Amino acid sequence: MTSGWKIKGIRYMRLPTTYCPDKIFNFNVAKGTSPLNFGNGAPSVREHIGRIATGKTIVWGAFSDDELVGMITGECNGGYWNNSLKSKGLTCFINEFVVNPDFRGKGIGINLCKMTIDSVHGVWPLMPEVREMYTTVHEDNIGSYTAF
Repeated sequence: MTSGWKIKGIRYMRLPTTYCPDKIFNFNVAKGTSPLNFGNGAPSVREHIGRIATGKTIVWGAFSDDELVGMITGECNGGYWNNSLKSKGLTCFINEFVVNPDFRGKGIGINLCKMTIDSVHGVWPLMPEVREMYTTVHEDNIGSYTAF
């Protein structure tokens, strides 16, 4: 795993391209399914997470000991934002964002969001060509809304 941060006993890091996408996908389905995050088991989500191997999808993870307790994913230079902006090919879209319900309320989501824009571990040091980052948040999802 790549280096990262340790805050209040939780390790935060950008996951390497060799990290098992099935572990990320299964965590997303098991811990992220809710009325506000209903598409996380879709084939398109599995494909998105699978692109970690190519580096097109970046995944940042939060770990308590060796247990994945939170994750956030960004896909660069793809998706509908890429096709709708003047900065075509220069965007990163935050797709999946899940914190294990047993670990919510501890700032993990906020720290994961911060990691995506960190000067060492964030998207811009990895892909300096990226100029803009976007996401969508359901208006009733207070946790995600607050974190972003």
